Amino acid sequence: MLATATLQRLGTAVAGLVLVTTVAACGSSASPSPATPGASAPASSGPAASAQPSGSATSGSPTSSGGSTGSIGSAGSTTASPPAVDAAKAFLANMQRGDFTAEATITGEATVAATTLDVSGSYTVRGADSHTILKVASKTDETLTVSGVTYERRNGLWFVKPAATGASGGPGTAFQRALDVRDAGIVTRDGRQLHHLVSNGPALPPSAMGMTGVGTLTIDFFVEDDGTLRVMSMHVDGTPAGSATPMTMTIDFAFSRIGGPVVVGQPPEVWTTFKSKRYGYSVAYPADWDLKQSARKSEPDAIYSADESGFFVYRYATGGTSLNAITSTYVRNTKRTETKVTFTANEPATIDGSKARSLEWNATFKKTRHWSLEEVVVRGKYVYFFQLDSLAPITNADRDRYASFLSTIDLPGAAPTAATASQVG
Repeated sequence: MLATATLQRLGTAVAGLVLVTTVAACGSSASPSPATPGASAPASSGPAASAQPSGSATSGSPTSSGGSTGSIGSAGSTTASPPAVDAAKAFLANMQRGDFTAEATITGEATVAATTLDVSGSYTVRGADSHTILKVASKTDETLTVSGVTYERRNGLWFVKPAATGASGGPGTAFQRALDVRDAGIVTRDGRQLHHLVSNGPALPPSAMGMTGVGTLTIDFFVEDDGTLRVMSMHVDGTPAGSATPMTMTIDFAFSRIGGPVVVGQPPEVWTTFKSKRYGYSVAYPADWDLKQSARKSEPDAIYSADESGFFVYRYATGGTSLNAITSTYVRNTKRTETKVTFTANEPATIDGSKARSLEWNATFKKTRHWSLEEVVVRGKYVYFFQLDSLAPITNADRDRYASFLSTIDLPGAAPTAATASQVG
């Protein structure tokens, strides 16, 4: 089985290939001057296809029509017929318009050492906006680019993706060079007679599409007489940065709904990550919530929603007291300092690899009724309290939101080993 780091490198490589595809949809200033094609790409009729990001009610993979069903990276039939039209110029003109819309099914293979992994996914593009779902073996990546901002989905939550650094050129440069093509002849590709367009220049380096490492990238296009793109095939040979093992990868994009109405939706909710300067932990929260950092040791970090609820984090020294003893004392003190206190849950849990107690309770404090979900966790010499507090009864939606908060917590220091974990309880 391949290590996680290897899968991450493969995922980065595949994402780089998709970046090149997205640049195509934005138009390119490639040096060849296109002639006006005899016909423009046909617009499909029918209702608009919706490419909603995961987390929305209409998320799904696009339906491919006329896509690639042959062998991965195949150029079609081995005998190419001489072209009767200049499909290369028509294709370039189509790409330079900058309004390319389509859906695509992604298929391919990646080989590392003696291991071959399947690559699959879906891709929706509408001009400069795109939505991509990629799966390499057991690792799935999902990205969304809308209005110039790229988002990535991590653990079910959407975040703004940081800009890539350390690579030269970029996908724009790669596609400019890749669009300098000539027609190598007509081939049969997936039952269609298509023009096989190949590059006039040398193979591209991986850095031209935002990847780090050494190797070569080639891009072939298979188009109709009027330049309509049906299949794009990309092949990478090289060694990713940080690895001594060479890899090869071939990915096909089989396009459908070309020129038709497609929709790339906004993320249903965007999260951002906060690292506490006072308490050292980090946690993600919805970007439309308000953050108020602790101003003194007696105050919590607080993140407020617009619906009378908030997420609060406290930290205290344990003084060598165990998790169970701290929790027991906390429950007892809560019952003493508040009225009408009811604890409905007090169960074992784990937060960032450390043992915790998961509490659910409600009480009246200064004549105000409130409901709480709370985790008590010990890491090192400190105990942390992570609390979602609301002025309304806790709902299943609140529990789901709270679980999302907890899934992003990163506590300072290392989690206890099996040998020391028993000392925490």
